[in-house]
This record gives sequence, structure tokens and C-alpha cells, in this order.
Amino acid sequence: MNSEEKQEETPRRWNKPSPELQDIIEQAVGKYTCTMKKMFGSNMFFVNNNMWTGVHQNRLILRMGEEDRGAILRSHSEVAMFEPMPGRIMTEYIDLPEQLVRDETFLSEWLERSHTFVASLPLKPPRMKKHTKK
Repeated sequence: MNSEEKQEETPRRWNKPSPELQDIIEQAVGKYTCTMKKMFGSNMFFVNNNMWTGVHQNRLILRMGEEDRGAILRSHSEVAMFEPMPGRIMTEYIDLPEQLVRDETFLSEWLERSHTFVASLPLKPPRMKKHTKK
């Protein structure tokens, strides 16, 4: 195995989001009923056990319905589909750069649209933990 192949097997390490960006999101989701879990190296927020929003590196992830997702992608060129690893697009998720997240009016509108969509999804049953034999 050459060093290039070995490098591809190495797990991807994500940059931690800035504490300021984490604070913005945590304050913004405070008015919603949701739960928080650690994923992607930061706090992610869930509604009915469905992932809703959170910070990945220096960008905000939002789960959107097809119509809203298309609208935000067409109107803001800096918004992209969420791709946590190259070639692994999470189809219902978009990511927003930090400069858009810092716009309170923009954030409030799209967070509300996203929440409305995720709240309309059926309750996702919790995953059963895998038991390993000792």
C-alpha cells in the first residue's frame, strides 16, 4: 500500500466551529422545542429525532423541503448542498456560510422555514444501540 492509499483511509478531521457561531445558533434555536446531540464535531439540533440544524466547521447546516431548498440555492450563490465528505451529499440539507448566519433577519427566516419542514416529518424512532459481545 503506498502513502497515497494510506492517506485516503485516514479518517477526516473537521475543523471546530468558532464559539461565536455556536453561540449564534444556540441562541437562535432557543425558541424552538428541540434536542441537541453531538455530531460532526459540534452541536446538532433535532426535532422529533430528525436532524434539523447545527454547525459544521464554519457553516450552518439546515434541513429543507425541496421547494425552499431550491429557492435558497437559486437566490444565494454562496449557499451549497451539504457535503460532509467529498462525494457524500446529504440531499435534504444545505449549508450556509457564516456571513449569512450572522444576518439575524436572514437566519430567522430560513431557520423558521427549515423548522416547519422538519416538524412536519414523522417521528423518527430512536436507534437501537448495538450490543457487542464481551
